[in-house]
Amino acid sequence: MTNAVKYCENEVKKFDLNSFMVGHYMPPETRAYYFGNHALFMEVLKSREVSKEPSICQTRLRWWEATLADIVKSESKDDFTPREPLAVVLQHAKLHSSMNFNLHQRLVDFQLYDIERGDMQSITELEIYGENTRSLMLYLNLHLLKIDDSNALTAASHIGRCLGMCDVIKKIPYYLGVHRGYLPHDILLKVSKVLII
Repeated sequence: MTNAVKYCENEVKKFDLNSFMVGHYMPPETRAYYFGNHALFMEVLKSREVSKEPSICQTRLRWWEATLADIVKSESKDDFTPREPLAVVLQHAKLHSSMNFNLHQRLVDFQLYDIERGDMQSITELEIYGENTRSLMLYLNLHLLKIDDSNALTAASHIGRCLGMCDVIKKIPYYLGVHRGYLPHDILLKVSKVLII
């Protein structure tokens, strides 16, 4: 388990330094699961980037979907023995915490949907993207901390949407390079009208 946690920690450090730093302020008993959750988040987002061919990206995401289903079904270590370090940490979380694995599944499902969706048409779609990426991670953090408060969940939703939008803004040069439209069409149309005038 120690090597698996280290692997997750290194993945988060490599791809999301802010989340890595925050992880060291989590209570020691939840820290491994925190890094497992965020490593899954990175893995799922990276699955979108492995190929220009959507079917290859979908295959990776389907593998995670099946792995998460096996983890959820397992009642003990003997029911399912994952080899992938991230899956080892997630199974440990399933067996030793009350984490909501529906949120993990929702994360994967949204990325599968996102592959099919195409370009974003409106700011509302961008908010939905933030809700189904960063907000989900904040919900998982609240679960780990055993915080079940409607005000905290509402705050997590709003903050997550904002962080999701910031993620998109930071990655604009990359998205332009791979011809992926994460800037909503309605915003682009407004800006183009201003530039023409």
